Amino acid sequence: METIAYLGPQGTHSEEAASRWAAGRPVLLRPLRSLVEVVKAVDGGDVEWGLVPAENSGEGSLGLTLDLLAHEADQVRICGEVVLPIRHHLLARPGVSPEQVTRIISHSQALAQCRAYLAGGFPGAELVESTSTAEAARVVAESGEPWAALGTRKAAKRHGLSVLADDAADFRENATRFLVIGRRGCRTGPGDKTSVLVAVDGRRPGSLYRLLGEFARRGINLTRIESRPAKTRLGEYVFFIDLEGHPGEPEVEAALAGVRAQSSSYKILGSYPAAGVPRTPRDPLSSGLESIRAEIDVTDSQIVALLAERAELARQAGKCKNGRPVRDPEREAEIKERLRALAVKKGLDPGMVTGVYDLLLPYFVELQGGTG
Repeated sequence: METIAYLGPQGTHSEEAASRWAAGRPVLLRPLRSLVEVVKAVDGGDVEWGLVPAENSGEGSLGLTLDLLAHEADQVRICGEVVLPIRHHLLARPGVSPEQVTRIISHSQALAQCRAYLAGGFPGAELVESTSTAEAARVVAESGEPWAALGTRKAAKRHGLSVLADDAADFRENATRFLVIGRRGCRTGPGDKTSVLVAVDGRRPGSLYRLLGEFARRGINLTRIESRPAKTRLGEYVFFIDLEGHPGEPEVEAALAGVRAQSSSYKILGSYPAAGVPRTPRDPLSSGLESIRAEIDVTDSQIVALLAERAELARQAGKCKNGRPVRDPEREAEIKERLRALAVKKGLDPGMVTGVYDLLLPYFVELQGGTG
């Protein structure tokens, strides 16, 4: 029998989401102590599947899940998703009233999703994080103290707790998206979505804009884009992109090829069935010209930025020459020959490229401090 691991113990929202994904199939549910253990169990082949929370409608993405997928799960792919409506209930031991509660325990996400409710109804209560909502319920049940937990009705029943308040989340439409991860290939087809992990050179203006333009001009809808630190040095990031469609579709395949060519690193995290979200009709022609014109504007800006860099380098070269002749005919000839070869390689007219250089050269010579 196949096994799906999830963040335990029993009675968590993760268990409910895993049960929904199994949908009555003979799958063994295995609770683990942390998301790290869940991902490593799948990556190492100890279980066939894992289920991890990815984002919440109120609190946004779960950074730990994204970091694990980006940096610690080489063999893992996303194979499915489950969108689960989340209902947080305030649980306490029988006989404890809301006025008596001195401490409220739960997972950090649950506490965050009920922040306003707790601040208004329990301003004096201490908020304490736990590893899961089910673990919080267990601690409250065994404490003998006037504490409460945010958790599920299943956890309340399991630990003999009473429900002090129903649906304590600040937003009525509170929902969490869970990802089903595995090591083997996943089904793709109409209605699917694809998740991609990419990195771009952040030092080049417009690099991310140009990459996203690969999707825009083909009419491919992006349902999510999220950045996370690349864990290399400050200011470098990787981007998680979710898009409608799968690589077997010609337009998606072409877009991903363009993204791959522009990325410093690139990985398809998976193509999988979307959780009940209708796809937006694709019309690549309607937005194609606008997208191309926008890319032209970005390219023009990059040309000006590079010319500014070239001008500054000319000034620095002039200072280094310290009175020596500015013009160097041999070097100028070498530069023109190199530019001519690059132009041919890029499919440009060599005469046009060297002609531009001839126009710019007097200006750069002037910046170096003379013509001698």
